[in-house]
Amino acid sequence: MLKICAIFENWYLGDGIYPYLGEGHEVNLSFYIQSEEFTFCEVGTPFFKQTNAAESDFCGKIIAVYREKSLTTVVVDTDGFKFYVECPNDKYVWIPGHFISGSGSLLVDYSKWVENLNSYADAPDIFFNFEVVKIEMVKIPERFITRFDNGYGFTSPLSPADYSDSDVYEIRHMIDNTEHDCFFLLYLTEIDKKIPVTFVY
Repeated sequence: MLKICAIFENWYLGDGIYPYLGEGHEVNLSFYIQSEEFTFCEVGTPFFKQTNAAESDFCGKIIAVYREKSLTTVVVDTDGFKFYVECPNDKYVWIPGHFISGSGSLLVDYSKWVENLNSYADAPDIFFNFEVVKIEMVKIPERFITRFDNGYGFTSPLSPADYSDSDVYEIRHMIDNTEHDCFFLLYLTEIDKKIPVTFVY
C-alpha cells in the first residue's frame, strides 16, 4: 500500500482548481517532482523513497515525453508510482525506455497534467486514489517574504531545511486555515476505490 507526503500549494485554492481538503477525504490526484538536476542511464533499478516530508529520491523509467513551447514534460514510472517532471527543452535529451534518477519535492499537480491531458498522445495513467490521513500547514518564515508598498510575495514551497517545527501546524481541514503565506503537506494512503479526478474544471 502506497503512502506518500505531497506538497499542496495554497494558491491552488485561490485559483479554484482544487476543492478544500480535509482529513478523511478520498481523492484522485496526479503528482510531479520539482527538481532541476537529473542523471540518466540505459538500465536502472526503479525505486521511490521519501526522506523528509515531501522530499523524495527516485529512479524510474521514462515512459512518455511531451515537448512543448519552452518546457518538456516527462512521465516517470518508479515501478508502480508514476509522476511527471518538467525541464527546459534544451537542457537534456530524453529517451523513452531509459532511466532517470534524481531528488526533489513531490507536489500535487498544479493543473498542468489534468488540464492538458487530452492533448498528450497515448498519455499514461498517473492518477492515484488516496485517503487524506493528515494535513500540515507550513507557515512561510518571514525571511522568505518580500514586502512591497502595495503587497508582498514569498517563496513557496520550501524544503524542510528552510523552516522549523514551530512553523508547522496540524489542521483537520484546509478551510480552517487563516494563513495566506503558507503551503500544505498532505499525508496520503492509497485506497482500493474508484474515485473521480479531484479537480475543479
